[in-house]
Amino acid sequence: MFLHVKDVSKYYNGKPILRDVTFTVQAGESVGLIGTSGSGKSTLSRCILGLESIDDGEIRFRDLSWHSASHEERRSMRKNIQAVFQDSSESFNPRWTLADSILEPLRHFQMIEPSEESTKLAHLLDVVQLPHACMASYPRELSGGQKQRAAIARSLSLNPQLVVFDEATTALDTLTQHHIVEMLQSYRHDQSKAFLFISHDLSVVSKLCDRILVLSEGTIVDAFRTDELFGDARHPYTTALRDAFVEKGRLLHGLD
Repeated sequence: MFLHVKDVSKYYNGKPILRDVTFTVQAGESVGLIGTSGSGKSTLSRCILGLESIDDGEIRFRDLSWHSASHEERRSMRKNIQAVFQDSSESFNPRWTLADSILEPLRHFQMIEPSEESTKLAHLLDVVQLPHACMASYPRELSGGQKQRAAIARSLSLNPQLVVFDEATTALDTLTQHHIVEMLQSYRHDQSKAFLFISHDLSVVSKLCDRILVLSEGTIVDAFRTDELFGDARHPYTTALRDAFVEKGRLLHGLD
């Protein structure tokens, strides 16, 4: 398996934020983690990415853990676990062109020769459907949707084994969000990668994921395959999220 989260707990000032969280993500799988604000989603994301420590339990990625990994193993984990966050604006250096921002991870890990950069950059822009003219632009010159596509291109540049999307479409307008989701759908069954989509939006997760985990007050209260979303045996919290999702769809389509 790519990712194994086992009995993970996290406390802030003695207050439990995550409690005995356990799940796995297999190669070639897209898993959604959904919950409302304050459920612990982003804290869990930061723990998986090695940006925060855990108080109890274990997080393993391909038999490595942040807690016990050597310097070289941590470097390998950082290369193979990439992330796309909600606000891509803060992840770009305003003094760098888009080309430099996207190529920076490849340069940092010494995975590209200068002679290969133009070809690689053009390929990445094609993957996320950005015009090549954007490569000379600065972040301030791009729309929110363009910056998010660029953030996705950067996350894919290293050919990582696991990509964590933490509310990656939340800040986008509905149309741009739809286009980003359509683009990401083509990666759902890439057997060389695994994806973890963290969101409060069930409509996004249900389109992109094979399985869905539901987090409430720091605990996973439900887990099911996406095609089981409308089954009768769902947790009451899942049912509430599902009803809100259905109502949102009705309103968007002008239904009574």
